[in-house]
Amino acid sequence: MLKIFFLIFNFFIIGVTMPVAMDEIEGSINFKTEHNSFLWRTECSVEINCGQDRIWQLWTDVENWRQWDHDVEYSSLEGSFRDDEKGILKPTQGPRSEFTMLDVKEQECFTTRSSLPLCTSMDFIHQMERVGTKLTVKHIVIISGALTPLFSRVIGKGVARGLPSAMTRLALLAEGRLPPQNK
Repeated sequence: MLKIFFLIFNFFIIGVTMPVAMDEIEGSINFKTEHNSFLWRTECSVEINCGQDRIWQLWTDVENWRQWDHDVEYSSLEGSFRDDEKGILKPTQGPRSEFTMLDVKEQECFTTRSSLPLCTSMDFIHQMERVGTKLTVKHIVIISGALTPLFSRVIGKGVARGLPSAMTRLALLAEGRLPPQNK
């Protein structure tokens, strides 16, 4: 009985770490979700065999994010890909939302932030780092604020489910092993 309690405690309170092997890409995708009362976080990373410029090209092509993330119905950016620019994203299973670009560092990282009700926000953090010949790409999603427990269940669960698939498609597109869909 005590083992069951600790298993449930680790899953719901501390979070869960789940490596997901994908046959289509070399190595594996690493996936992790953590949460507490005011912060929910999930992240997924993958090693990709391509240059940073290729990932940057896919990331900055905002209108075609749906090519690698099937949870995006459409997305657009009002200006250029830089800090404080505004954009719109419509998920396939949710309402259209506005986002703001933050922490844009060319060929390295960027964040999109959407506001949720009652001072709650959702950040999508995109990072890449080359160590030797390996390029690691990581996507992190953070929901924070007063309604984190609610939005982590309503929105977070679906985001966490779709993240490994989006990372796999990003890797396959970047490596040229997945043809682009009709734009």
